[in-house]
Amino acid sequence: QRVVYGAQNGVYARAKFLDEHVTHLEEVMDDATAEATKRAIRDGYEEGEGEEGLIKRIREDAGFSEGRSARISRTESHLAVQYGAQAAAEEAGVDTKVWSTAQDQRVREAHREAEGQERPIDEPFDVGGEELMFPGDPEADPSNSIACRCVSLYRFSKSASSARSEFASALAPHGDAGAVAMVEGALALVPDRIVQAEGVASVL
Repeated sequence: QRVVYGAQNGVYARAKFLDEHVTHLEEVMDDATAEATKRAIRDGYEEGEGEEGLIKRIREDAGFSEGRSARISRTESHLAVQYGAQAAAEEAGVDTKVWSTAQDQRVREAHREAEGQERPIDEPFDVGGEELMFPGDPEADPSNSIACRCVSLYRFSKSASSARSEFASALAPHGDAGAVAMVEGALALVPDRIVQAEGVASVL
């Protein structure tokens, strides 16, 4: 069963993540351009702008094309969400995590091969021969993480209601946004834009 589940307004500021972490922006741009891009994204977050607003702001402030601005916005937002989900899951006592793709023709081969891969919460996935703690991990080669739409599904040994509550509470300090979705007993935090996932039972 494939379900398209939709956007939910972000409730946590993600600007802090950009301030505290090195992302691929620093690897593929000079320092001044990377900082201008991060500043545009931070300003957009603080103004409560959605994806279209962030793309416009990046295009105008950093001087990129519409296409590249969209790719940057989606990559950085997705990274912040998945990083926060991993950190929150560790705090909430998650046992294992599962790699889940968008299940469409745009998924890159290495990510398709990683579909369903299950790991203890504190161990990395093996994706295309690289170790990724979560989808979009900035420690990976840019070719393995830029424009990634995959998510981690988190499995709890506790009841779903208890797990959901603890997971949501643990998310708060990590500055992320998204919708928590239940997938056959697992929980996933997905970006605040339309994403596709296989077998999603409900959005919580």
